[in-house]
Amino acid sequence: MGLNKSVKAVALVGCLLSGGLIAEAGTSWGETEYRSVPGTNGTSNSSGQTKAQTNASSDLSISKISDTNKMDTRAIGGGSNGAGAKGAWVRDTNVGSYAIPNSTEKGWGTSLEFSSDLLSNGVSITYKWKSN
Repeated sequence: MGLNKSVKAVALVGCLLSGGLIAEAGTSWGETEYRSVPGTNGTSNSSGQTKAQTNASSDLSISKISDTNKMDTRAIGGGSNGAGAKGAWVRDTNVGSYAIPNSTEKGWGTSLEFSSDLLSNGVSITYKWKSN
């Protein structure tokens, strides 16, 4: 096997392995994340994951929040229709566990969008999530 074919074979194996790891991320809890959401209806997004099932809710577990009843959460992502998916807002997400509606299609990237309330000065959160 020539050098060119060896490089291609190694690259193919690497792509296959990384694809398996990315797909698994949707059904496993991600690392603990920290976000600061700006005040006055500001937004911030979580890390991205690959959706494992179409229309399965994403799981969110918030362990710390700086100000209760001041933040809303929804899922956003892609789909074959090109428009992208935007789920319904889950209002007043505080410390606790939530099922976030997520219509992102299987195999497409998705993340959570956090939004502070209009009169909020901003919110800091610590959480984990999985896209399912």
